[in-house]
Amino acid sequence: VLVIRSLGADPWLAIRLWRALLLLVAGAGAARLFQRVAAGRLEERGGSSPAATSLRAGRVVAAVLYVVNPYVVVAGATTPVLLPYALLPWLLLALGRSAHEPRSWRWPAAFALAFFASSGMNAGVVALFMLLAVPCWLAFEGRVNGLPWRQLAGSCGRCLALSLLVSLYWLVPALLASATAAGIAGAT
Repeated sequence: VLVIRSLGADPWLAIRLWRALLLLVAGAGAARLFQRVAAGRLEERGGSSPAATSLRAGRVVAAVLYVVNPYVVVAGATTPVLLPYALLPWLLLALGRSAHEPRSWRWPAAFALAFFASSGMNAGVVALFMLLAVPCWLAFEGRVNGLPWRQLAGSCGRCLALSLLVSLYWLVPALLASATAAGIAGAT
């Protein structure tokens, strides 16, 4: 938002442009994630032209539904919620690539950077909740792509370890303030 403001945009416009950018990132990530999930199905069918057309249409539908849904309309009006939401598909894509390339540190680093970029606003609650998708994605990789659980656990461990490292800047203060937060939550 600061960059947009420095270009001379009014505050109301800067916020709307920031939100539009996040929704664009979210939609692009959802389309890529859909393509990743559906690509195996297309290969099974022999990559026929009607299937390729439905894959393109599916990417558009996935992007639109990910960006225009009740959650985004109600809860996604704030950056602490919308930022991790926009980065979630990219986080899962990095996790999937990490599982397929178990010796590479490039994809665990991409996972950690996506987690880092989702920020520690609101003590990182939304960022931590988005990690609930990790076991679901690992189950998908294991079941659909037949990756061994040992390989999945290793790549997941590297992703989470790097994420912990780059997120210490907000994890430590959040843990230190946890007793205060419980008191505030109880009184409100």
